Amino acid sequence: MSASLSETLPPEVPGTPRYSARELAEMLHTDPKNPVQYPTDDQIGIIEAPLEPLLVIAGAGSGKTKTMADRVVWLVANQLVRPEQILGVTFTRKAAGELETRIRQRLDLLHRVRSAGTADPGLIPPGTGPDESADARLDPTVSTYHSYANGIVNDYGLRLGVERDSVMLGGAQSWQLATEVVEAYTGEFEHFTAAKSTLVNGVLQMAGECAEHLQDPARVREHLAEHLAVISGLPYQAGKTKAATAAVQKLMDRLRTRISVTELVENYRRAKSERRQLDFGD
Repeated sequence: MSASLSETLPPEVPGTPRYSARELAEMLHTDPKNPVQYPTDDQIGIIEAPLEPLLVIAGAGSGKTKTMADRVVWLVANQLVRPEQILGVTFTRKAAGELETRIRQRLDLLHRVRSAGTADPGLIPPGTGPDESADARLDPTVSTYHSYANGIVNDYGLRLGVERDSVMLGGAQSWQLATEVVEAYTGEFEHFTAAKSTLVNGVLQMAGECAEHLQDPARVREHLAEHLAVISGLPYQAGKTKAATAAVQKLMDRLRTRISVTELVENYRRAKSERRQLDFGD
């Protein structure tokens, strides 16, 4: 299969893409022994979608990574965006690595077709490659949400009072600091029934949830205290004065523990600030 993205085509309607997803699949087909793997109708709808917000729900094995890479190639080939204008974010390093590799490979192939007029590796002239194109060196940005956010903080953190020498804590370092905070706690602890490791995990989880949902631990503590007060004022059995069972008291102690955890989260935040440390929640 041989094709060129620079060939002369009939005049276009302004704003109309030059290449369809199916045409690009043919142009970038590299295995003449096997048929072209055309995208499905649903995938074409995603690849050729307008430049506006779009929600796509797809299950495992549905070709999400390939479709996203094909979407990027379609946008770049039709000059709707430049490669460096693409931002891909995902939750795990593995997924980010797979997406970045797939996008780079497809854009590299697109450049080779532009330069050599073919996607067949055997027909590409020696010396033809992405290094010869300034555009090809401006790669898309693909990373995890946390990694990308960390880059923004490093570049612009001074605007928020975050020093450039602030240290980003890894998982083990966050656990170590939270452990120190739990061990140094001097508040009421008679209601604690969980192991220390469970408390440390609770501190990290609540700290992350408060950060990512923009909630202050004091506000969470206030809400929990109100909830505890309402439950404490209820009779164990309507119309009777029977005392609550040990199981009920255990559940109440869990609520009291959560209230204490909000205090530990505040101590954890304070410790990070004093040491110029950040975690991914920050």
